[in-house]
Amino acid sequence: DKSLPFVPEGAVWHCHACGEGGNTITLVERIQRASYQDARRWLASALGVTRDRGRIDVPAPPAPSPSAPWPEPIPLGQRTPPPFPLHALPDWLREWVEAESTETQTPPDLAGMLALAVCSSALQGKYRVNVRGSWLEPLNLYVVVVSAPGTRKSAVFSHATAPVIAWEVRTRDEGRMDLLAAQEDLKRLESQIERKRRAAHQEEDDEKADQATRVVAGMVAHAESLKANMPPDPRLVFADVTPERLVGVMQAHGERAAIFSAEGGLFEILAGRYSTRPNLDLVLQAHSGDRVSVERMGRSETLEHPHLTIGLAVQPDVIDQLGAQREFLGRGLLARFLYAMPPSNVGFREIKPDLMPREVRDTYADRVDSLLRLERPDEAHTLELAPDAERILDDRMDAIEASLRPEGDLSPITEWASKLTGQILRIAGILWVAQHAGRHSYRSAIDAPTIEAALEIGRYAAAHSMIAHAVVGVDPTLKGAQALLRWIKAKMVARFTVRRAHRDLHRKLNRAADVRDALATLEERGYVRRDGNEWITREGS
Repeated sequence: DKSLPFVPEGAVWHCHACGEGGNTITLVERIQRASYQDARRWLASALGVTRDRGRIDVPAPPAPSPSAPWPEPIPLGQRTPPPFPLHALPDWLREWVEAESTETQTPPDLAGMLALAVCSSALQGKYRVNVRGSWLEPLNLYVVVVSAPGTRKSAVFSHATAPVIAWEVRTRDEGRMDLLAAQEDLKRLESQIERKRRAAHQEEDDEKADQATRVVAGMVAHAESLKANMPPDPRLVFADVTPERLVGVMQAHGERAAIFSAEGGLFEILAGRYSTRPNLDLVLQAHSGDRVSVERMGRSETLEHPHLTIGLAVQPDVIDQLGAQREFLGRGLLARFLYAMPPSNVGFREIKPDLMPREVRDTYADRVDSLLRLERPDEAHTLELAPDAERILDDRMDAIEASLRPEGDLSPITEWASKLTGQILRIAGILWVAQHAGRHSYRSAIDAPTIEAALEIGRYAAAHSMIAHAVVGVDPTLKGAQALLRWIKAKMVARFTVRRAHRDLHRKLNRAADVRDALATLEERGYVRRDGNEWITREGS
């Protein structure tokens, strides 16, 4: 069998009794109690391998009969992603997601996850959820939806973020005169400081010079106070911004920001598009609100409690390439994102779908605007859990912890799943305030139904994260085998040639050799078998 190494360092067996292990030859050595050379000759004889004057003849492996039973197939790593749990959203948000998905003919996952990110951007820094003791979770989320080209993700992005953009423009216009006046006052004061400073330097009398210096120092302190209390210039949403620039922007705008983009440029920026090395510190620290302090030549910036929301829709190629960035994996950036990997519905869309009712669009805009206009206190308001909600969460935390064991369901994504409870709490806080904002009840404890809804979204995110992490860095041959298997199932192919497969899949499998590599993988895993110059599929047998 070509899949078994025939070299001394290959390991294909292990004895749990004595702790030994090794390759095919050492296995024969143990069983036959033979030397290495004798074991090799024994294997050659058993497999029909003969040697004559330096020539080695190996018999061709017998081809399975087309009527022979098929072995149990070995999965290719493909999973059917669960649908987005629309019922977990507040009524007004669910109605908008359903209508947006219908009008744009996009999966509800795209509108649903972006809507959560939009609400997160409105509530970050204003609320946090307390589990117990000092465990506090802010309400900012990092969301990435994987959407193939031509799926109208830009339209959904525009519709989802429209209320935030409108709020930003309106608020900036309302406070623009106050800001300009304060900036002019500061410029005038700085001009006075410079004149007083020159006069103090030119004063020859030491006592008068010292008195003038003290006056300058007082004016400088007043200027610093003006800077610290400058009327806000409410910038919230960004698409293309470097981490270095983002620190200064957040410092000037209440230590919070949101990055929304229908492209994957953020990952390129973080990987070092504009610098020689990745800069992940701010994005990592702002997820949990940790203090950020930058002290560099000409720069001194500090964020005490930064909050950052990220909402991205990227093409599958972006996810494929994330594994090449070792720092993304090693420093836990990818573990902070909630993933959505919905199947594409391109080719199955309605030509004239129902349009979104105006009242649904207006309600969405009004409710998001009300979340943005909620007062931001000096310290975020803490949301507690009701006793029954806490009991439900405790049970789920036990299940999550058990699933992180080596044999557990979430063991392939341990780092991501270790943050799952915190993500569920953030989602619960967003759902609670989104449902009850404007009523006094939102300040009471988060109830059990809200925790149950957040758990539903958490289960959805965990399943999609498994798929996303499986895609990152996957072997190109395996991708080719997956594409070939999708073609077989979609076309219900029973029998085909390499030429036919190459003709239909030449855009994904550029060369006939790529088709043969994919076929070898499918054959090893029990999906196809050879019959002369043709291939027989499991589905068609």
